[in-house]
Amino acid sequence: MCRSLTSLFAALLLLLSFGRASEAADPYPVDVIVPMTGFAAFLGTAQAQALAAYENVVNRTGGIRGRPIHFNILDDQGSPQVALQLVNSLLPRHPAVVLGFSLAAECRTVSPVVTNGPVIYCLSPSVQPPSGSYVFASSVSVDATEAAFMRFARDRGYRKIAFMFPTDASGQISDQSIRDVLNLPENRDLRIAALEHFNPTDISVAAQMASIKAADPDLVYTTATGAAFGTVLRAVHDSGLTVPIEGTAANMSYDQLAQYTTFLPKELLFNGYLFQDPSVAKGATRKKIDEFNAALQEAKMRPSPVHGLAWDPAVLVVGALRHLGASATAAQLHDYLEALHDEPGINGIYDFRNGNQRGLTQSSVVIVRWNPATSGFILVSGPGGQKLSPER
Repeated sequence: MCRSLTSLFAALLLLLSFGRASEAADPYPVDVIVPMTGFAAFLGTAQAQALAAYENVVNRTGGIRGRPIHFNILDDQGSPQVALQLVNSLLPRHPAVVLGFSLAAECRTVSPVVTNGPVIYCLSPSVQPPSGSYVFASSVSVDATEAAFMRFARDRGYRKIAFMFPTDASGQISDQSIRDVLNLPENRDLRIAALEHFNPTDISVAAQMASIKAADPDLVYTTATGAAFGTVLRAVHDSGLTVPIEGTAANMSYDQLAQYTTFLPKELLFNGYLFQDPSVAKGATRKKIDEFNAALQEAKMRPSPVHGLAWDPAVLVVGALRHLGASATAAQLHDYLEALHDEPGINGIYDFRNGNQRGLTQSSVVIVRWNPATSGFILVSGPGGQKLSPER
């Protein structure tokens, strides 16, 4: 009888132990809301690919304290309304964090409903989260990006710059930002040769481009993305304008640029990232870049800036969860990120103190040129837009 009770007790312990092990092995879900369909699908698809590659890295290296992680991809179709609906559907289960929103308009729409959590880590560089809020943003601010590009323009001798802004959320942010940047003392020799606007859904911007050409600019800067960027480039080509064109990193998609081969300008520039040329990165940042490249290459993907927009946010969030544990609340995760500093990533060293919801500064921006011969990008500035020595 005693032996039977002992055997029964052992069996119960085994069942309890198995139950706890099964529970511990359940994946920790991190919801990711990005456009997998619609006009911005090229952004969301690449970001989802990067997160899938990073998921493999995390789970191979212990997960979150032994618990695997899973990035649960939800499609917002590039629509702020759909993005808001998806976030509202997640709120009842109180997630600590949601990654995503490839477009500024989506982030801006969602931000008012997450004042007390979850942490929202936007994958759009164009959004400007309030200091101390639950919203964080990937990459550097629009102000820092445009300041770096203006430094590059000054060093190259460009003085008259034409601007072509879409009327969407990103375009409105850039429109205001560029005025602020040009008002800085160091940019006193730069001037706006022309300032044009267009609806991102327009199928032609020939009239705006004719006005820009008549202004005889040294360079044209546009923040159009996706199909709208293609519309602008086609108008540049058709107008016969031959000056350099500067676009945003959101358009640095190899597949996207391959579609524009027949009408690309002679010199197409972008605000790029440190990880695109490891030669300008040092120490721990260089190590992070090597890890990023290796993970994407293992997944048979060619690393691109669009992949990079998702990579560091995921790495920072996973690092926080590994420190806090899988039971961390949104408030705990928020406070951890707000205090994080001296943390290396593929874009530089992060410091979120003093309300910097990005953790990065202008020094994380470089300017790159598209090389159609190699279907790749060539570094043409140092960190912050400073001159390369020697120039390329």
